[in-house]
Amino acid sequence: MLQRVAFMTVWAALVCTAASTVQAATWLWPTVPFVRGSDLCQFQDAFGQTRSAQAAELTERVRRLIEVGATASEAQQLLLAMETQLDQQRQLAARGIGLSTTLESTFRAQLDSLYRQRLPASRNVAFLNSQDLNDILLHLKVSSGDALIKPAYLGRLSGLAWGTYSYAPTCAGDLLVTLHVELKTGESSSFQSAGKPDQVMGSLAEQVFGYFQKRRFPYDILIGERKLTLLGGPGAAIGKAATPQAAERACSNMSARLPTAEEYDHLSCLGEWNGGLDLCKKDWALAGGKVFADDLRNPSPVRSPSEVNATEYAFICVR
Repeated sequence: MLQRVAFMTVWAALVCTAASTVQAATWLWPTVPFVRGSDLCQFQDAFGQTRSAQAAELTERVRRLIEVGATASEAQQLLLAMETQLDQQRQLAARGIGLSTTLESTFRAQLDSLYRQRLPASRNVAFLNSQDLNDILLHLKVSSGDALIKPAYLGRLSGLAWGTYSYAPTCAGDLLVTLHVELKTGESSSFQSAGKPDQVMGSLAEQVFGYFQKRRFPYDILIGERKLTLLGGPGAAIGKAATPQAAERACSNMSARLPTAEEYDHLSCLGEWNGGLDLCKKDWALAGGKVFADDLRNPSPVRSPSEVNATEYAFICVR
């Protein structure tokens, strides 16, 4: 309860400082609390079958026990004992002591791992170190490790993340975890995954990484000393067209143009985590009815539509 009150206090302070703070990177509150929700596994057990189906299953269990020599009374007692033991095991597991801490630490470790593997030029989402190291060591000695924050750091915070978890209806040890990211600009994003705990947090880290690390159109990049504004597609980040000519007309309607082959090459070198594009597995529209096929670079990625035989062409518009 105290942690939740502190959490809401910080959020109120964040809202108050929203108008005066502009941050390029997204700095999140240093802890990610996870709140346990309703046990969907038990709900599925209770309501996943009709009463007649549950009665039929119970009758079949009793019949099998009688077939191996148990009396009706013994069969009933044995079933009750098995159900009681199963309920006790689930109650012990469902207590979830320390599970929220495990989910938080696993998520942060998985997110850090993605940044180490992909090495983007800039990190667009991170957790704010809200204290001096001496303060952190002192606080860990005298408390459970709940994060404190100094007023001076509030201006640097962009928002906070929190999540909910429950036992998935598969009743196979899976979790259903939802992560929410609330920014003081008013932007709110939610990410969800289900599976084994480590797999779930890896999936959530992947979603958060992709959401914050990918550039959002429109934005500017430099090619040499020249600025290029990337507008995206007319109705989506990456446009799709039946022909290169249709893509060229779409960009013209935006008072823009398609990238040149050299610009596509530069965007490919930047990569999608540094303001560029992942050109693999797509055929990209060029002006003049041509196609940029990244996987056909010998002798040149610039091809005619007949050479790639694609059913649709990806494109972005630039200015």
